[in-house]
Amino acid sequence: MEIRKFYGRDFEAASKIVGETWYSEQGTHSYWLGADELCEHLIKSDFGLVAYEGDGLLGVLLVGSPREEDHDSQMRAVWHQQRTNIRMMMRALGISDDVGALVVEEEERLMDEAASTLGSDGIATMPLLVVAPAARGRGVAKALMCAGIGWLVGHGARELRLATSDNCDWRIYERWGMKRIMTKEIRSDDGFSLDAYQGMHNLGDATAQKGDKAEEDVREGAVDASSMRWTREPAQWEANEAGLSVTTEPGTDLWQRTYYHFRNDNAPALQLVTEEQYFSFVVRTDFSGAHHRFDQCGVVMYLDSENWIKGSVEYEDGVIQHLGSVVTNHGWSDWATTEIPADTRQMWYRLSRRADDYRIDCSEDGVDWHQMRVCHLHEGAGAVRVGVYACSPEDSSFTARFSNLWMGPCAWQAHDGQQPDED
Repeated sequence: MEIRKFYGRDFEAASKIVGETWYSEQGTHSYWLGADELCEHLIKSDFGLVAYEGDGLLGVLLVGSPREEDHDSQMRAVWHQQRTNIRMMMRALGISDDVGALVVEEEERLMDEAASTLGSDGIATMPLLVVAPAARGRGVAKALMCAGIGWLVGHGARELRLATSDNCDWRIYERWGMKRIMTKEIRSDDGFSLDAYQGMHNLGDATAQKGDKAEEDVREGAVDASSMRWTREPAQWEANEAGLSVTTEPGTDLWQRTYYHFRNDNAPALQLVTEEQYFSFVVRTDFSGAHHRFDQCGVVMYLDSENWIKGSVEYEDGVIQHLGSVVTNHGWSDWATTEIPADTRQMWYRLSRRADDYRIDCSEDGVDWHQMRVCHLHEGAGAVRVGVYACSPEDSSFTARFSNLWMGPCAWQAHDGQQPDED
């Protein structure tokens, strides 16, 4: 499953899902009703995500940011025109949109009522979450929400508010820790009610909250160290509920040839195996004990001695350290670095995969992420191993600590600019 940003080319497939979900009894008219309702929700949204498997759309998520500066999004203007076109076509076909319009209008009234009753400072909204009927029960909704919350938190959201009808096929929100805050009866021939939910405690991934919330390992996709396997098990290590600790041994390192003309291949790495083509692996590292030149710990994808990626902070002296990454292809390593203050003692890493291309991001708080590099692994197209490592290349030793290990949908979105060349 791949999760990426919603683009205009997704509109038709998303409209079909909305139509199949709520207007299936309308037959050939279901697409137009679905398209009309999708337009209504898009106009109220600042950001959208879609989940795909191959060419098949599995689900759609639309969210509204709590920040004023996000509210003039181009998405609204574009989809307002799309709605106009859809309405004109529906009128030409003699299709009534009364039911869909009623539901959307009542959802909006319910959300406005909840906002006036409970306040809306820092509250994000979710106008739409829909999963294709054939994809139900596969975790699509949860994956979309986790990815969407990562975007919302970065845009100032502290809580999420949403509305859903009581005939929704999956009552997932209460299971995810949200509270039902309001119910509104809808006066229509069908006679149903709408429920408003609010909360975010159990929904986020590693980016779910700043401060103490970032320390809470409540994320679906959390990785248990016991499910991982060592490449060169260290003499001293421990795994428990708090995470993993590794005490490095002197003279351990990963490097191949370039510049130094030596080959080091004895650092311990704890990894899990996956054939998933699109994923992100996240870990928080604590290297407070690092004190000697080149002491390091971080994220790694170690395939074999001549093909691997690593990202870490390497201690230099009492003034600086090197935040950097190494990519080794067919036995030749490179090293891309930037200097950071020596008093930085913790760092998050996120290693993302898109087929045989990879990206490493870093963050000091697990919320705001910064790209370190994009790279290619010549032998990284099939099953891979990803995890953590620690080492001390010179005569030293320290205890590295890893926590908040998580693996989930790819946070590295598909490129939306120049299209690929034909091979």
